Amino acid sequence: MTVPLAVGVRFHKWDALLAWKEPEPSLKATTVFWHFARGMALASKGTISEAEAEYQIVSRAEKATPPDEIFQMPINNKTKDILKIAEHVLGAQLALARKDLGSAATMLREAIATQDSLHYDEPPDWFYPVRESLGGVLLLKGDAMQAEQVFRQDLERNPRNPRSLFGLHEALKAQKRSYDAEFVEKQFEDSWKGGQLTVEDLV
Repeated sequence: MTVPLAVGVRFHKWDALLAWKEPEPSLKATTVFWHFARGMALASKGTISEAEAEYQIVSRAEKATPPDEIFQMPINNKTKDILKIAEHVLGAQLALARKDLGSAATMLREAIATQDSLHYDEPPDWFYPVRESLGGVLLLKGDAMQAEQVFRQDLERNPRNPRSLFGLHEALKAQKRSYDAEFVEKQFEDSWKGGQLTVEDLV
């Protein structure tokens, strides 16, 4: 039931997410994810105090979740781990809204460490590779070499991921490695079926 919310976050449909009706209270995990999605939308629109309130709800829910609670059978990832990722990703979005790129990168690294520990599933229990966002933040920081490394790590896990191919292309271009950038650009064009991407779309 979180999938429509995840799609909204993935494609930055902030107004649609803010118009989304709160789920029934009995749907606890879905309700927390609704708060996460609202927080992402509010932070992205610069409404920091309201986004902070949503972050606190997600953070409290993560701390209150029993460590053995299962997110979804039969894969048996822990709900607490999914909420940890949500907490760190939303925290990073808040840091970005405050122009604190260093804190955003730190929180995204923490989210990645948890995501890497999840059991494999298709579709995955966390809905997108967080390395995309970290790579985007590193590009915004001007750290193209670290961004390149992060995007390459994601492509090892998610071959032909067009967003990471785009990020890798931007990282190589920023390092003035034109030949390598052109090669990656061709891979990106073969893989991407959406509209125009920007670095901001990665975060």
